[in-house]
Amino acid sequence: MRPWILLLASTMLLAQGQRPRIAERQMLRENRLGPRIEEGPLARQLHDVRVNRLQEVMGLPQAQARQIADRWGAYDREFLENARRIQALRAQFGQILVGPGAEEDKSARLKPLLEQFLDHRRRQADAKNRFEDDIRAQLSPAQQARLIMLVENMTRKIQEGLRNRPGAAERLLAPND
Repeated sequence: MRPWILLLASTMLLAQGQRPRIAERQMLRENRLGPRIEEGPLARQLHDVRVNRLQEVMGLPQAQARQIADRWGAYDREFLENARRIQALRAQFGQILVGPGAEEDKSARLKPLLEQFLDHRRRQADAKNRFEDDIRAQLSPAQQARLIMLVENMTRKIQEGLRNRPGAAERLLAPND
């Protein structure tokens, strides 16, 4: 499997809520993981693959394909940042829910976390809508349909590949701050 697949797959895996205990292992990973994938050579490789696929499948000129790939990468970064925060909040939910205390106390502690969680989920949806609107503005309806099919196909292949690579989603989400 090609390494660039990992970044693209994160979108679908995160949307499905994979690996909810990431925040619990955060401290162990910070020192052994290098820069985030979306900031390193894999991101550049993924960008190049996207440019090539956009040109091959959609017949776009290189400049337009690069522009779309740039915007796609910006969406990935925004999506992953919100996903990291969502996963950390899920871990906090679990700690509170299984921890000591009365149900009322747990509810009081969870309320502000739930608001943050819902805010980040809304931000993800907003980011996706902005990304799609930005891209659609540049394409004909036929190109839009081709892009939808391309993204779905690439995402499906990446999901399949990640299922065979334990811990890949965690590495994508691991903070490196």
